[in-house]
Amino acid sequence: MSKTFGKIAQLGYVVRDIDESIEYWTKTLGIGPFVVLKDVKFSDYHYRGQACEAPTLTIALANSGDLQIELIQQHDDQPSVYKDFTDQGREGLQHFSSWVTTAEMASSKAEFAAAGYVPVMEGSIPEMGGLFVYYDTQDGPGGSMFEVSNLRDESFTGFIGAIQQSAADWDGQHSILDLTVGG
Repeated sequence: MSKTFGKIAQLGYVVRDIDESIEYWTKTLGIGPFVVLKDVKFSDYHYRGQACEAPTLTIALANSGDLQIELIQQHDDQPSVYKDFTDQGREGLQHFSSWVTTAEMASSKAEFAAAGYVPVMEGSIPEMGGLFVYYDTQDGPGGSMFEVSNLRDESFTGFIGAIQQSAADWDGQHSILDLTVGG
């Protein structure tokens, strides 16, 4: 539990090859199966305070107990915190995330602004209604970014619960879980 940001619900890893990364997480670490979302394109997208075209991503989600693991591969050169990360020669843990409700998003943003945190990337995932805001908290040694998202809304309970349950039931045989987004 972060005293600043609340319960950490997700760790986000930026990767260069999502297929290789899924293979590593499932075969080496024994974490899976992953739900893979292809050609994700954010709407209402802002990067460093400017509205701009969003990147195209592949996102893979799996759970280890209550903790969700997110793998993100960007497929273009649109500005994003993910591109910044790989442009620095980095790959791996890039952010941690806490989840709030949509009703709590505005008050969370106000609290973080009052504490001096500036949003560096924000938008929504149109297929799901997911809202997100990233804050740059990387200044310290081993620093990562922080994300707040509205994934505590009831509309996400089934999707998030299905990912978590699939991990609990997983026999280690198939690394990809076929799960309809929004279902």
